[in-house]
Amino acid sequence: MNILVTGSAGFIGASFCYEALGCNHKVFGIDNYSNSSKSRTDTLKMHFNENFKFLELNLANDESMTMRELNFFKPNLIVHFAALKSVKDAEENPDLYWENNIRATTNILNFAKQSNCSKIVFSSSAAVYGKCNLQPVNEKAVLKPESIYGKTKLSCENIIDDFCSENSIDAVIFRYFNVSGCHKDKLFFETPQTSQNIMMNIIDVAKKNKDMISVYGDNFDTYDGSATRDYIHMEDLLNAHLIVIDLLEEIEGCEVFNLGSEKEVSVLQLLQMFEKSNGVNVKHKIANPRPEDLPRSLSDSSKFRSFSNWEALKDLKEICVDSWNLDNEIN
Repeated sequence: MNILVTGSAGFIGASFCYEALGCNHKVFGIDNYSNSSKSRTDTLKMHFNENFKFLELNLANDESMTMRELNFFKPNLIVHFAALKSVKDAEENPDLYWENNIRATTNILNFAKQSNCSKIVFSSSAAVYGKCNLQPVNEKAVLKPESIYGKTKLSCENIIDDFCSENSIDAVIFRYFNVSGCHKDKLFFETPQTSQNIMMNIIDVAKKNKDMISVYGDNFDTYDGSATRDYIHMEDLLNAHLIVIDLLEEIEGCEVFNLGSEKEVSVLQLLQMFEKSNGVNVKHKIANPRPEDLPRSLSDSSKFRSFSNWEALKDLKEICVDSWNLDNEIN
């Protein structure tokens, strides 16, 4: 297939490009490097120079500019990863997130229509779910995001759903839970400098670059009082995307799928597993919960499992070991 990948220099986007190219698809990547790395583009060019092309472009720019820049490429599929993604930064700069994430999605949908591309895969987030849901949450649960980031993702989902209803376009929306671990060939990685996710913070403390990690809340209605999350390994996430490519002809309209491990893990349990698996100490302190944080987050991913026979195979220990080993290798 000819696949247009937005956010192709991001951690997940670059890893997906690598896997898709390895399956002999042709990939055209787009990124503006606002929260990504040019080195990932260079790596993809080095390994797949013939089948990988790239354009540095801000998709949130004026629509006519986007169309003009992309007009020469005729994709069979668009995989839309591009977005500003920091929950903390979104709370501090809400207008930027609304402008960027919504406009980029609208522009890429209009390009799909203009170029007669009828299939889209969109990376959304479990952040679209609210605090009021029973756990685990399925795709029919109440959507009441707490964070600005989650609200922008839900708006993008609604735009895509409406667009599919009004045009001959089919879409898959994947709601990611907490992605961690690394790509199996260890070519792409996040660092504490480029990502604020909890694993990067744990690694920073384990390497003594920081004194301790903050655990936001210890009085939630959970196993040990700390908030819980559903951690999915990068390899399982990528596998879901590769599987759905082969099943796109079965998608009609807009389909939403959760992608998670279906294992509920508290923050304190994650810290304990990281210490035990890697033989390191990670000091922590209890801090007040943040307004945008959910007490619990656990996926029901049975819909995609039933549709595709996919399932998450990597466990929490593998996530912890892979993340730590990769950081040690690159440093």
